[in-house]
Amino acid sequence: MIVAINRIRARTPEALDSLLSAFESRSRIIEGVDGFLGIEVWVDREALEAVIVSRWVDRESFDRWVNSEEFKRAHSRRIPGADELEANLSIYEVVEKGVVNC
Repeated sequence: MIVAINRIRARTPEALDSLLSAFESRSRIIEGVDGFLGIEVWVDREALEAVIVSRWVDRESFDRWVNSEEFKRAHSRRIPGADELEANLSIYEVVEKGVVNC
């Protein structure tokens, strides 16, 4: 399994709000993609930062998604304030996982 982490920093609170609104109204195309396991969006409003964490069966599944027409369609929408956002993508292989009992 791999985890793709896209850390997005906003220069203004308005740009962060636009980004979060875009995620709330997204098409959800990704949810039907082979190899996709899940997505979470984390936000730190004080730091003006959002972290998008997606989980994938393997790197090949993620790469197929990023190179697909569906990806292009899902990311073609213009986000107001997009020029006020800076993104950094990292990909990690999951080598161990556990379960927390609550």
